[in-house]
Amino acid sequence: QGCMDLLQASDEKKAGLHIAVLLKRFVMSGVMWEEGKDDTYEHVAPILTNLTRFKQARQVLTQPGRGMLQALAGQLRAPSLLRRQGASG
Repeated sequence: QGCMDLLQASDEKKAGLHIAVLLKRFVMSGVMWEEGKDDTYEHVAPILTNLTRFKQARQVLTQPGRGMLQALAGQLRAPSLLRRQGASG
């Protein structure tokens, strides 16, 4: 139920908005991360893995024009194993 709430699947106009915001913060925190500092959004990686088990989440991530999949692909080179695992989900 939690994944479906995060997906906002019941509201066509807002579907995927929470995922987009979460993914943006995840990606930006990875880009801005400095060695020796805490990775404040690293914990989002397993959430993304759980979300992509649902067809609706995969459809949101692959929607043309959103650039979500491309942004997530950049995390495959992150120094954090947890980030890489979440990105490869």
